[in-house]
Amino acid sequence: MKNGEGQWRIVTPLPRKCEHIGLNMPGNYNKDSNANAHNLQICKEKLASNAAYQRTSSEWEKSRTVLSCYRLPLMSSGAQLGPQRCFRMKDALNSLTSKNENYYYCGENRVALVTGAGRGIGRSIARTLAKSVSHVLCVSKTQKSCDSVVDELTAQGYKSTGYAADVSNREEITQLITKLLNDYNRIDILVNNAGITRDNLFLRMKEEEWEDVIRTNLNSMFYVTQPISKRMINNKYGRIINVSSTVGLTGNMGQTNYSASKAGVIGFTKTLSKELASRNITVNAIAPGFIESDMTHNIGDNIKVSNSEGENAKNCICPSYGHCEKLPLQNIISYIPARRMGTPEEVANLVGYLSSEIAGYINGKVFVIDGGLAS
Repeated sequence: MKNGEGQWRIVTPLPRKCEHIGLNMPGNYNKDSNANAHNLQICKEKLASNAAYQRTSSEWEKSRTVLSCYRLPLMSSGAQLGPQRCFRMKDALNSLTSKNENYYYCGENRVALVTGAGRGIGRSIARTLAKSVSHVLCVSKTQKSCDSVVDELTAQGYKSTGYAADVSNREEITQLITKLLNDYNRIDILVNNAGITRDNLFLRMKEEEWEDVIRTNLNSMFYVTQPISKRMINNKYGRIINVSSTVGLTGNMGQTNYSASKAGVIGFTKTLSKELASRNITVNAIAPGFIESDMTHNIGDNIKVSNSEGENAKNCICPSYGHCEKLPLQNIISYIPARRMGTPEEVANLVGYLSSEIAGYINGKVFVIDGGLAS
C-alpha cells in the first residue's frame, strides 16, 4: 500500500519467529539508489550471520508471509522487510541488488519442467525458474539444444537436467514423463511451451502442415499434462502454465493451423483449470505477441524496419505475427502500440510470477503479452 507521502510501504508483519532478526531497511529505500548500497549490504551481513537464518526451512514452513521483491520502488521510513520465507530472505535481498535478477519464490524443493526449453522463450523461462526452484528439467527436441541450456544453467550454479524428446510423439514423450516422475517423484511446475509454425494460406495448406502443428502445439498438451497432473493431485500442489499466442485470440492470415492450435490451448487451459482448482493446482495460459527471438531474426532487418514495398516485403512469414501477402508501407513494429517487440525475458518473468506461491489465487486466465497489439 502507499503511505501519505505516496511511497510504497510493506504492511505485512514479520513472522513471530523472525522478529528478533531485527532487519529494518533504511527510510526511502530505492532499488536504484547507490546511496543505500552500503545499508543494504549491512542488512545482508546481519541476516547471514544471524543464528535464526541457519534454522532448517521446515521450521518456517507454517509462515505464509510473502513479499514480492521484484519492482519494489520505495519503502517508507522504518518499514520492516518482511521475508517471502525466512530461510529464503537472503535470496530475496540479493534479488533487490540487480534489476535483471528477478526472483519469484516458488516453494521449497520444487521441481519444474519446461518443454521447448532449448531456445527462445523456453530457454528464458528455464533461466527464470532456475532462480526460484530446486531443479529445472529442460525438454527439447534435440540433445544439442538440451545440453546447451543445461550447461548454461549449471555454470551459473543452478541445478538442471536436459532430456531430448519429441513432444508430438505420444509414445516417446509418455515414456520420458514416466521416467521423470519415477526419478524425481514430483513435478510441481509444468510449462507447456513447445510449439512450431507451418504457415501457409489455407487453400494451399497441405495435410501434413496441419497435422504437424496440431500434434506439436495441442496434442502435446494432453500427452504431457495428463500424467503430470495426476502426480500433482497426489502431492496436492501444482502450477501449470500453457503457452498460447495472440493469434489464438485474433486469428491471422496464413496461420489457420497455428491459430486453431493456440485457440485450442486456451480452451484446454480454461477447462482444466476448473477441474483441478480444488486440488490446489492452478492452470493459466500466456499469449505472447511479437517476441524477439532467433526465429524473428530470420525475418531480416529490411522487413522489420523497411518503410517501402519491395521484394523482401512480400510473402513474409512472421512468428506470432503471421503471414502477410504484402507488408504494408509501415513496418511490422509500427502495428505494435509499444513500438517495439517484446523480449523472451519479459515473457519468462510473467511465467515466473504465475509459477510462484504468490499467484495461488490466479486460475484459468489468459495473459496477453504483446505490447497492445491485440487490444
